[in-house]
Amino acid sequence: MSMLRKVTYSLAAALCLCAVPLAAQTLNFEYPPPGYTYPVVDGYGGFHWGAVTDLGWFGRITSPPLAAWVDPTVCIHDGGITCAFNDGPTGGGVASFWRDTPFDFNSILMANYQNAPSVMVYGYLGATQVYSQLVNLDGSLALETFNWTNVDKVTFDPGATDSRWFLADDLTYSTGTVTPEPATLVLLGTGLMGLVGTGLLRRRKN
Repeated sequence: MSMLRKVTYSLAAALCLCAVPLAAQTLNFEYPPPGYTYPVVDGYGGFHWGAVTDLGWFGRITSPPLAAWVDPTVCIHDGGITCAFNDGPTGGGVASFWRDTPFDFNSILMANYQNAPSVMVYGYLGATQVYSQLVNLDGSLALETFNWTNVDKVTFDPGATDSRWFLADDLTYSTGTVTPEPATLVLLGTGLMGLVGTGLLRRRKN
C-alpha cells in the first residue's frame, strides 16, 4: 500500500473517530435518601425537574408507601423499588424535565398511577416544539421508546393540570456525540496532510 493511500485512510479514520456517539445513560431514581422524596432533586442526572411555573414537577415514590393508588409491586423491578411521578402545587398534572444543553431522549418506563390512561409527550429545542408522541398507559410499567435527537426539554401532559398522575422510571438518554472544536480538526488535518507531503517528497527523491 502506498504512503499516500495509508495516510488518506488514516485521515478518514481519524475524522470518523471525532464524532463517536456516547452510550445511553439511565436514570433509575434510586438515589438516596431511600423512600418518598418530593420533588426529584434538581440536577439529578444533569437535568432540571420542573417548577411551579412549569405547572408541575416530578416527585419520587417508593412502593409500598402511597400504594393505595397502585399495585405496590409496580415500582419493584430490576432490583429497584423507586419510581418518579408527576406532581405539583395542585397535584398530578403537566411535568417537565430539561437540560441546559441539548440531549437525545431515548426511552422511559411509564404506567398509569391514577386517572392518567394516556399522556401526550412533547420534545422541545428552545421554544420550538420539535416532537410529539401519544403514550397509552395501564397499571404496569411499560417501555416507551422515543429516540428523539437534539432536544433540551421534554414535557408530559396527562390532559389536565391536576388529579392525573403517572409513574416514570428508567429514563434513558444520551448527550449527543463527542465532537472536537474546529481548531482541533484543522490541526489534525494539517498534520496529516503534512505527512502526505513528506511521503510524496521522499518518493520523488527515490
